Amino acid sequence: MIYFSLSSSHFSIVSGAAVFCVHVVAVVILIPREHSSKIGTCKI
Repeated sequence: MIYFSLSSSHFSIVSGAAVFCVHVVAVVILIPREHSSKIGTCKI
């Protein structure tokens, strides 16, 4: 019971960290691209 709760919490932490890393990478890649496209097309 304790081992199951520990493993499930560890899995949730690892999956949460993976999702966070993917989100950070997506933000780093997409935000400059979005800003450059806004500057290039003069859209708000």
